[in-house]
Order: sequence, then structure tokens, then C-alpha cells
Amino acid sequence: MRPLTEEETSLVFAKLASFIGDNVSMLIDRNDGDYCFRNHKERVYYCSENLMRQAACIAREPLLAFGTCLGKFTKSKKFHLQITALDYLAPYSKYKVWLKPNAEQQFLYGNNILKSGIARMTDGTPTHAGIVVFSMTDVPLGSIGPFSEFSAVFCHFVNNPITVVKIAAVASTLSNGGYLIQRCSDTRDTAAFLKEVTVRLQNKACCEEISGVAFSQLQNLLQKKKAETVKDAWIRQLMVCPGMSQARAEAIADRFPSMKALLMYFVENGDDAPIKMLHLMPQLTRPITRNLFKFFVQ
Repeated sequence: MRPLTEEETSLVFAKLASFIGDNVSMLIDRNDGDYCFRNHKERVYYCSENLMRQAACIAREPLLAFGTCLGKFTKSKKFHLQITALDYLAPYSKYKVWLKPNAEQQFLYGNNILKSGIARMTDGTPTHAGIVVFSMTDVPLGSIGPFSEFSAVFCHFVNNPITVVKIAAVASTLSNGGYLIQRCSDTRDTAAFLKEVTVRLQNKACCEEISGVAFSQLQNLLQKKKAETVKDAWIRQLMVCPGMSQARAEAIADRFPSMKALLMYFVENGDDAPIKMLHLMPQLTRPITRNLFKFFVQ
């Protein structure tokens, strides 16, 4: 356990400010005592100084947690809020979305928020603002944001049924490496979504000055830093299968080093291949083996 460095403090406060603005000061200047932020195993904890001193008496390894975990630092030194910070974000949040009862479960299951599921929201939500999601009874459900282009998307895309892209909820997340994920049902859905995003960016370019990384610099940034192996490509192909995690894909690639090897296994075992594969690799599930069999054989 240690105090935050200046850089860490700046990252944490910037993330909190995107949700609660100047109300960050209310987390520090409290009438019920002195509170502080501490870094423990790359996780940021918020607690009273009295609790912090008691926790400091415990060695680093046995100490699991103390106070409230606001978030964690990634290996690239980015700070991500966790759902445990919701108790402090919700009371002071500046921008809010209230969901209809039939949309609450959809959000908690990790899906995007549809336009039809929003009851009301804060007017004038700016770009890069963090938003807290509430039920109609003002129960905080999770957070979405900080937004970039998508903060304006749900205000301007009247014809787009996808209103808000979820970032963090009580149950799970829909983000990957800092990028928003838009799930589309098929190629037509994908094309329609990309078309609407393109129109939005074109309209923005007509009335606003857009700045960013130069194309030549972007090409340099996107260059591969290491060669990709055949196994890496094979694992990525396996992860297209619904329900497939990276750990399971790696296990399959270790057992069947190529697509041909897996295809031969399915051909040799016929219709019994999915069941036999479960006995061969217990970490897989029946739906995964069935989906693999359908993809390669049927």
C-alpha cells in the first residue's frame, strides 16, 4: 500500500471528473473525517485515514482489500473504473440516463441500450462525458463512458435503434482494449451501422474543425511490432466461435495445431465427435463443441 504518485493522481481525478465534474472535491473535503486514496497492487482504494492506518499494519501479500476499490491501473498505465466505484459516482454524477423497467435486465446482461429502452436523460450531455445509468426508481445500475464520438451519436441518430454503447455495468463490460464494441447481427446490420457513423462524421466535418493524428503517423503507429505465428492466427480464427474464450482457443490449438488436424478429428469420429471432444478436453462446453462441429463438418 502506498500513496498515489502525481501521475496516478492526475489519471484518477481525470477519470472521476469525467463522471462527477467538480464534485471530485467532495470526495476529499468531507465533514465526517479525512479520506485518502491509496494504491495497493495496482488498484486504487478510497477510505478514511483511520481505516488506512489500520490496514497499513497488515503485510502487503495478506492484505486483500480495504475501503472501496475505485478502479485499477492497466499494464499500459491507464486507469479503469470498476463497478465498486458506483456508490460514489451515482450521488454526484452530472449526466444521467434512466432506463425503462424492460431495458434494465438487457443492460445488466451486457447488451447495448436501445433507444426504446431510455425513459429520460440529462440534456446537453457533452462529448467525453461519463454517464451513470439509473433505473426509474433511481437505483444506480452501472456507468457508460467516457464517450467520444458516440456521446453525440445517440442524440443525432434518430433512425438508429442502438442508442448508447454500454461500457460498464454490474454484471460485465463491453469494452476491449479501450475500444467500444458494436455488435451487429449480420453484414447488412454492420454496413448500416458504419454508414450512419460515416454520415455523422461527415456532418461534423462540415461544421467543425477535426484534428487528430496525421495519416502517415497513424500508419507508423499501426505497424506490427512482432511477427504473427500460424498458431496466433489459428487461435484468432477459433475465437470466432460463439462462447469461445482465449484460454479455450489456446487449449484447442495446443491439442489440434492446425485447422486440418481439427477437421480430420471431426471426420474420423463422425457425429460422436462433439461428445468425444468433451471427454478429451473437459474445459470446453457442449455448445462450443457442437458449434465447432457444425462449422467444420456440417
